[in-house]
Amino acid sequence: MSIENKVKQVEYYIELLNSHKPEMLDVLYHEHATVEDPYGSPAHEGIDAIKSFYNGAFEAKITAELTGPVRVAGDSAAFCFNVVYNGMLMEIIDVFQFDENDKVISMKAYWSEANISQA
Repeated sequence: MSIENKVKQVEYYIELLNSHKPEMLDVLYHEHATVEDPYGSPAHEGIDAIKSFYNGAFEAKITAELTGPVRVAGDSAAFCFNVVYNGMLMEIIDVFQFDENDKVISMKAYWSEANISQA
């Protein structure tokens, strides 16, 4: 997978978060992917669990915006972005690991209470 394709997948993810359309998750995530949000919490494993996780955010009508360039190394991409969620601003760093078919097989979100403020 090229650097450009990885960056496009990250941009698609931001679009997905703003669209509130869970069916878009099938394009991004591998059917057996894992999501740790935040990192260190129990992983959501498989596309159905991932969709269930994102549905809460979609129902809250979150908005997301990249705040810097996407960093790509090997099979992974890391990126900083902000999410506005229920009147709170969350500053997050995500790391995607991709498979050979451009699908995310692992997502880890790095944030804590220290990264949340009033929007």
